Amino acid sequence: MASAPFEVSAPVLRTTPIPSALGRRFLLTAGDILMSMFKGKVVARNPKHEELATPAVEALVDTGSELSWLPREVLKSIGITPRRKRVFALANQRRIEREVGYAILSAEGYETTDDVVFAEPGDMTILGVRTIEGFGVMVDNIGHRFVSTPTIVAVGAP
Repeated sequence: MASAPFEVSAPVLRTTPIPSALGRRFLLTAGDILMSMFKGKVVARNPKHEELATPAVEALVDTGSELSWLPREVLKSIGITPRRKRVFALANQRRIEREVGYAILSAEGYETTDDVVFAEPGDMTILGVRTIEGFGVMVDNIGHRFVSTPTIVAVGAP
């Protein structure tokens, strides 16, 4: 499957689309460092009215982002409301403020409740690490998929 190049704001980074049956994949190069990125489909549901769900939205799986970011209009369409504002530091050190609300997020058969950022036009759609951890999975960077993992308990049972 051919795809458009992934846009990256830092001029030193280059991306190369890779065909994949699992969704869009990219090789990201920064000098001699190779990183693998991929996109997946995420669905958000309103936690107060679970019958209200978004269509599947393509999102970058990004373990470097704390929260998941979905387009504002997509979240508003199912009645998710902003609860507070947060300030975020971008990779280029610029700071931006965005509204955050609550959603039930699902992808690849996994589901969790999490904070979600109301992305503005021009913002990326991202599946962040808190959501991924809430799914109880690790990211397989080679196979570009989620792998179920056991939950670690801090204190053992007697």
